[in-house]
Amino acid sequence: MPELALSMLYEKMMYKFYLRLDKLCSFLLLFLALLVVNQGGVVVAAFIAAVTAFQLVYSPGQKGQSAKSQYCKYLKLYHRQEQGLITEEEIKNKLIKLSKTDSDTVDSLYHPARLASLAIQGIHNESLDENEKERPLKWNEKLAVWFAGEYPEFRF
Repeated sequence: MPELALSMLYEKMMYKFYLRLDKLCSFLLLFLALLVVNQGGVVVAAFIAAVTAFQLVYSPGQKGQSAKSQYCKYLKLYHRQEQGLITEEEIKNKLIKLSKTDSDTVDSLYHPARLASLAIQGIHNESLDENEKERPLKWNEKLAVWFAGEYPEFRF
């Protein structure tokens, strides 16, 4: 089922994106704290305040853990589908239930997740009709998947 593969891969990309964003914030805080200790300065302290506020308001670590948990649920359902242990109707019902608890989305990761879901289903541009062909990734999508470390293996 294409929706299941898309949801699973989208959550996977988002959990990696959010956890890496959290690690980047933590690294910046440590680095900036070292600068404050060595040189001081109001500008560096303002950057520390900005990064801390970002972490507190957006809490990327928490969003990453939530997305990872959701990804694991989709993955389990995907494996059950591949093994033929679940009917199409049961999959649709579980997808509706699971989608209610999906994590916050990163729009720049949606199209790459769609391309990855098509690739794992064995669908490539040469097998699609002319009006269904997929577009290449935009620069912001390339940046987001590079940061998440999940570049889709889709043949254009």
